[in-house]
Amino acid sequence: MSLFNEFLKKRNLRLAWNTVASHHPNSAEVQKFKSDSDRNLNLLRLSLKKKLFAFSDYRGCLIPQSGKKKPRPLKIPPVIDRIVQKSLSQVIEPFFADLNLPCSHGYISGRSPATALDQMLKLRDQGYKIVLEADIKNFFDSVDHVRLTDLIKSVLHFDDSLMVLFDAAIKTQIGNPEEFSSEELLEYFPDGNIGVPQGGILSPLFANAYLSSFDHCMLSEGFKVIRYADDFVVLCKTEQEALRAYDIARDKLQSFKLMLHPLNEGENPKTRITTFNNGFCFLGVQFNGRTLTCSRKAMIKFKENIRERTDVRESPDFIQSILNLRRSIESWAKSYSFCHAENLKVGNREMEEIFGHLDSYVREKLVAYLKRCDFVPSKREFENIHYYRLRIPRMKQMLNECEPLEKLALKVRRREKKYHKVKRYGVKTLSGVS
Repeated sequence: MSLFNEFLKKRNLRLAWNTVASHHPNSAEVQKFKSDSDRNLNLLRLSLKKKLFAFSDYRGCLIPQSGKKKPRPLKIPPVIDRIVQKSLSQVIEPFFADLNLPCSHGYISGRSPATALDQMLKLRDQGYKIVLEADIKNFFDSVDHVRLTDLIKSVLHFDDSLMVLFDAAIKTQIGNPEEFSSEELLEYFPDGNIGVPQGGILSPLFANAYLSSFDHCMLSEGFKVIRYADDFVVLCKTEQEALRAYDIARDKLQSFKLMLHPLNEGENPKTRITTFNNGFCFLGVQFNGRTLTCSRKAMIKFKENIRERTDVRESPDFIQSILNLRRSIESWAKSYSFCHAENLKVGNREMEEIFGHLDSYVREKLVAYLKRCDFVPSKREFENIHYYRLRIPRMKQMLNECEPLEKLALKVRRREKKYHKVKRYGVKTLSGVS
């Protein structure tokens, strides 16, 4: 069976749709597609089968970044395009598995930021305490289409039935250039044969494939490199070794038409040689000696996410808002529980204090959200709402005891129905929320 036939399977498209819908539940496009998903998926499958499908232009937008002057450029595809891209990713991902070397941890099954950080700490304890902290200039905007296409063909050498779709997905441009100045278009959305969408569904797969030969080069030279998508560090025992690693990494990346930020450039260099004791940040974790904490940027991003989840204007659907809030908090708590566990080994409770601070922040925002929804629990009952708690000492127990999302949604629907019933009689406070 060809890859194209595998790609067209109803099961594959359905799985891709479910993934896209779970990541963007409040999107108007998702809701419209969801209203008759079976029919829409059948129409999409028919257009793909007859080879009538064509990717639409992306919607370009510039997202402000905390602590940075320059915004982050994003190219957002329509929901149908996201389904097709996710389906493509599911079909070809197994064929790219051999390119994923042990030093690569980003967007690979069984690997995560926690595995990358764990590998770093093991190397630190082995004496690798000098760190080359490196940054590739505009990686996603600099990926060469010809090289990427050749790489995909080499991996799928026995079957090129999907190459037309890949070519179209790689070369899609933005459809709203009139919303940006000529300088912004040139800097953030360059036209031509370079660049893949930052944040795109296929982009992580492309990044790992594109940089696989870089991983091989660094490992063959004996360096301890750890990479997560386009972010990487090299752990060394001496400064001379770190300088040599920088030279080799720079030269290798230049052969791919990629550029490293110059070493020690500017007041806050993006590429520099440092140590664990002097401190540095990698994957949202701040290293200070033997202490690990979430970075200030990660805390700001988490608070912004909570503020969005508890904004009635942004999230008018009460049930969906509560479920999304819980998902966000559990995901964040699990990500940084690694830091807390490592800190406890050396008797440091800094992450526990951070989680306590964020726990209070979530409580404050959630109370305000419930009040704006005229949904005010009593103090005693509010203390028992366990699905948003962040307290680290109880986190493992809390996560094990949390009710499944489906069961929680059913309880909230029942509680909301009861609330609307009692509200008609002028009752403003509803207890028994949990």
